[in-house]
Amino acid sequence: MITPKNLPIHEIIGLEAEVAGSQNISLAGLRGTIIYETRNTFLVRTCCGDKMVPKNGNLWRFSLDGEDHTICGCRLLGRPYERLVAR
Repeated sequence: MITPKNLPIHEIIGLEAEVAGSQNISLAGLRGTIIYETRNTFLVRTCCGDKMVPKNGNLWRFSLDGEDHTICGCRLLGRPYERLVAR
């Protein structure tokens, strides 16, 4: 089960996400479903198409059990299995 505490080490693909804050103002407010993940980026399916968004430099908001949880992209860097080992 995904909780705010284990979110950085959990599988992110399939979650609804929003860029709550970004160094790049054109990315702020971008929302959609994460459909793919690399070490440094998420591929987000939005209503306007698929967007490759860097993890680092962005503040990510995820909705878990009806509550919004925000996490810094620097905590999401790496592949899921790498994040698990690093913690």
